[in-house]
Amino acid sequence: MFTGFTPETIDFLWGIRMNNNREWFNANKKQYTDYLYHPMKELGAELFEPFLDRPGNLLKVSRIYRDARMHPPEPYKESLWICIRQDVEWWAENPCLYFEITPEGISYGFILLQPKVSTLEDFRRELANKPDEFLNLIKEVSDYFELGEDKRMIIYVHNLAFEFQWLKNLIRWVKVFAISTRKPIYALSEMGFEFRCSYILSNLSLANVGESLHKYKVSKSVGDLNYDKVRHCLTPLTKKEMHYIINDVLVVSAYIKEAIEDAGDITKLPLTATGYCRNYVRKNCLVGENKEVQFAKYHEIIKTLTISGVDEYNQMVRSFQGGFTHTSCRHSGKTLFNQYAILFSSSTIRTFLGIKTPHDWFD
Repeated sequence: MFTGFTPETIDFLWGIRMNNNREWFNANKKQYTDYLYHPMKELGAELFEPFLDRPGNLLKVSRIYRDARMHPPEPYKESLWICIRQDVEWWAENPCLYFEITPEGISYGFILLQPKVSTLEDFRRELANKPDEFLNLIKEVSDYFELGEDKRMIIYVHNLAFEFQWLKNLIRWVKVFAISTRKPIYALSEMGFEFRCSYILSNLSLANVGESLHKYKVSKSVGDLNYDKVRHCLTPLTKKEMHYIINDVLVVSAYIKEAIEDAGDITKLPLTATGYCRNYVRKNCLVGENKEVQFAKYHEIIKTLTISGVDEYNQMVRSFQGGFTHTSCRHSGKTLFNQYAILFSSSTIRTFLGIKTPHDWFD
């Protein structure tokens, strides 16, 4: 009979996360069996009772041992789960009910891990033909979690700028932030779904994101996919293509999970890669909330960096002046009078006589 999990259960899960090795596990194996494995089996048995008289279903309790071929450095999982699934060879291609416990807490629900190509084709066809039903579905998700501007579900998309061209006319938006034309990096919908761009956050291609992972080792699939093939919403996907899609999602998920663990909270992740630099400078250089300098030594050093005179000032101006300093060879070395410029957006003056002082192209 299931009597519940205990604080010792969570202690073990945190312990295996911090000490993922055989020596620690063997020394704490009794804690694993008494507080995690046996309670999980008892919970699974009770949840499976309504399915006992329905043939073709079975209960699966996961193993804590990882597949050494997939995760050679870490022999143990950091969670345990149960699922009620169909008794078929490729069970992940069919929907199942699951419950999982991790160091952070629990999750449960209805899941389809690796759908068949034909299943996804049917879903995409229905989605294309009946977009209102899809909107009703995500509205139910929004209502269930009571999402809104004050409570959001954050969704990371690698290259949001591309996917947003489809999403922009399907969903009503409260706020969209873009760094250039057709390049949004943040979009908040009326239903409380907040889309962010993991490409802008990482500043890496998906392949390089996989290579940059430290803890959750997932690599982008490579091969000979036909990128010249003309596609549309009803184009069938092969099993190889579906494998690529699922693996791409796993790469992004692993990257975001590592980022969350480093930051401590998903809401603390910046929108861009340069946000990490800004946060570091803000933390180390600015005055804290209590009006006291957080890094007094740094500020004392800065105070000693005074300018000795005009000559030193002029030298610093020559050394550290910003902006573009190149010009047209026809006007180099000359002083131009009676010039004008136009300020586009909030950038530097980019059109300072564009022909005489050419910069890069602009919209």
